[in-house]
Amino acid sequence: MRKVIIDCDPGIDDAFALAHMALDDSVEIVGLCSVHGNSYLKNTTKNLKFAAKQMSLDVPIGLGSADPIIGKAEDTDWHGENGFGGLEAVTDDYFEGEYDYAWDMMYDLVSQAPGEISVVALGPVTNLALTMKKYPDFVELVKDIWIMGGTTLVGNALPNSEYNFYSDPFAAKIVLESSAKCHIIGLNATEQTGMNEEELDGLVDAYAAHFPFLKEMVKHYKHMYDISGYDHYIIHDLAATYAFAQRDAVEFSNPPVDVAVTQGPHYGRLLVDRRPYSDNPQTQYVAEKMDAQKFYDYILQVAH
Repeated sequence: MRKVIIDCDPGIDDAFALAHMALDDSVEIVGLCSVHGNSYLKNTTKNLKFAAKQMSLDVPIGLGSADPIIGKAEDTDWHGENGFGGLEAVTDDYFEGEYDYAWDMMYDLVSQAPGEISVVALGPVTNLALTMKKYPDFVELVKDIWIMGGTTLVGNALPNSEYNFYSDPFAAKIVLESSAKCHIIGLNATEQTGMNEEELDGLVDAYAAHFPFLKEMVKHYKHMYDISGYDHYIIHDLAATYAFAQRDAVEFSNPPVDVAVTQGPHYGRLLVDRRPYSDNPQTQYVAEKMDAQKFYDYILQVAH
């Protein structure tokens, strides 16, 4: 069983990724962290605590960063006004209580089990960057890092920039320049797991049988895809947790990478150096190919 800390910004697709990890017998969730991203930190933290309660995840929850390394967090309408499609069950009561900071919690957990705990980051990687800056030996203690972020093809925040990296490119640069083993599951890979409406409904029904709140919130998610002109649906964070759980089912390349941090049309862009003579240290792995049918079959199998 693989131990994991999930660092996320719930987020409708985060909720499905959490549901997958909660039900997957090959995974043991040992900690959860909130971060800015799909909504402001207060909302993502409330949503995370709500989801954890619904999923009976009795693990530490770390309060993450409200803003990127440089600048202020931006909100997005894609996940609704509170990040959970306006789900009314998520009240302000879910923010109450005392928290450890995400960077302290992550470091404490990996220190107790060196080389045994992975981090799956489903939002901007600000918390990871702050952990690395505060605790330089974190990169030696964490087993590996799995990031839903970046793209080698078309972006969604800018033409070539994916939203999570765009939200904090300086943090992404810090993490990818570290010596930690990083797996990058970008839009170029997650978009290969697109589903038609019948497939999405089947997946939602399977997971809502365990966690009914998922069925209500996905209505907003589907609406956003429908009005945006898509002919399919993608649950990006779910594709990332699938890659973590089924590493051998995903094709990765191992090129040097960087992140563009200069303001302009490439801000937050994942830069992949595919030149054959590149000799940079390569501890980063970029997801290239995912089989949609294998993804769908496995994710459904976990819920049944």
